[in-house]
Amino acid sequence: MQKKIYFTFLICLLLSFSASAENWFYTFKKGDTVWDFGHSALIEWQHWDDIVTLNKITNDHYMKPGMQIAIPMKWLKQRESKISVRKITGQVTVQLDESRRTMILKPGMRISLGDSIHTKENSTIQLIFEDGTKLTLLEKSTLILVSARMIGGDKINASDIKAKIIKGRANIHANPEKQADNRFEILTVAGNSAVRGTKFRVNADQTSTMTEVLTGKILVSNPQGHTDLTSGFGTIARVGEKPLAPIVLLDAPNIEHLPRIIRYLPESNKLTDAASKATAYRLQILKKSEPELILIDQISKQSVIFSQLLPDDDYIVKLRAIDENGLEGKTAQYVMQIDARPEAPFQQQPKDTYVQTVGEVNFKWSEPENIKQYLLELSTQESFQESETSQFKLLENKYSRAIEEPGNYYWRISSIDNNGKIGPPSNSSSLVIVPKPEQPKIEEPAIDEHQLLLKWRDAGSDMHYKIQFANDSKFSQILTEQTITQAQFNLERPTSGTYYFRVQTISSEGVSSGYSPTQKIDVPPKSYWPAGFASLLLLLLAL
Repeated sequence: MQKKIYFTFLICLLLSFSASAENWFYTFKKGDTVWDFGHSALIEWQHWDDIVTLNKITNDHYMKPGMQIAIPMKWLKQRESKISVRKITGQVTVQLDESRRTMILKPGMRISLGDSIHTKENSTIQLIFEDGTKLTLLEKSTLILVSARMIGGDKINASDIKAKIIKGRANIHANPEKQADNRFEILTVAGNSAVRGTKFRVNADQTSTMTEVLTGKILVSNPQGHTDLTSGFGTIARVGEKPLAPIVLLDAPNIEHLPRIIRYLPESNKLTDAASKATAYRLQILKKSEPELILIDQISKQSVIFSQLLPDDDYIVKLRAIDENGLEGKTAQYVMQIDARPEAPFQQQPKDTYVQTVGEVNFKWSEPENIKQYLLELSTQESFQESETSQFKLLENKYSRAIEEPGNYYWRISSIDNNGKIGPPSNSSSLVIVPKPEQPKIEEPAIDEHQLLLKWRDAGSDMHYKIQFANDSKFSQILTEQTITQAQFNLERPTSGTYYFRVQTISSEGVSSGYSPTQKIDVPPKSYWPAGFASLLLLLLAL
């Protein structure tokens, strides 16, 4: 019995949307009579008698609720349905049917029959019809409004809407109140979709049309045949071919791992729906406060990317899998918050893993535009636990602080906007504070006939020493400069004169102690008495 009823429903749909059909089908409600119907819905009420004859009605005083009758369209009261632009993102233009003039559309404007609507890249428009039908035309699409009428006066007040998609994609929620006599039809080159209270998607070009049903039923037809679809199924109609048999839409993909709060943009997340038969995924982002319009619409094979173009706000994220036929599956969605502003400054100094001795530490960072206040956080814990973290609100992009306790430290910086909102912090940088090495204590130099030996107190293992030997106290004329590992230095005995020497300790972390006090060294002339005595002795022997 149910199959017979459903078959009858399909036949009625075929008849009502047939290209040659000139009849409107009205479903009687409780208390309706043909005579009352004629007075309220027909241009000339006398045609009620013709309707009785046309539909072979035997008892025109009682019409069984649910009974459907055919009425020639030319007998019915008709008026043009109101069509208005509800919302727009990006740039959308319309070519007016009457003047062929092109203009930019704005919310609240009216659309007339025959007008051609064009959406550019990253642009969408939502049209709303008098019966509440919503049609959202997505980016890079073209649509022409073929007809939009209200039928039968106040008695029926049913809508008859036809729109043609030349190319592109549209999301449609037709006849949301599910009025029995309303009808909506999408025309494309490859096939038409007839609906009566349905949510569905259409993607059309010059050779094929893809239709995906979200709720309700659709009849997809072309001259080669038809296919009826129910919720969760799709089909493809190609030019010159019968629409494919219903194809099961892919299940909604896994979204558990995708972020609910984003603090840094751009952000990329891998898709982990390994069990799916998807060849790609469609990501759509909508404002939570305006869920009808799509702000971002992109296809990705492996990851979803959240762009820097998105301002801080709450969003609805929709994700669905695309099968090997190009049909898009069921939608998974969640609410996501972007809280990425004001953006953090760039850290300039100290650099990450920087090592310095106890004492004054200089912090510096960049100056983001329109930011006049900053929050500096300094912690002994990489996790920035509150109990271990000091916070400083600053008006300049630099700060100096004395740190006298050796250890590992971490710092990060945030911007504060004019409203007092603190943005996300920068990445943390580590800072190692080490004890300052002691200055070397230089011993008295040792000089013999051949070398000069310089020594100082050993500072311990893993220490290096940098020595400077010059002939002026300002060390502007350095004779020798070396880094060595031993606490002494030998050099060939210089010529007689005054010299200056200093040394500094360098720890294994590369931290220096600073130079020792300068050591003045006087090198006397060498003694020539032994050589002179030998010469005199040789002279005496010769005599």
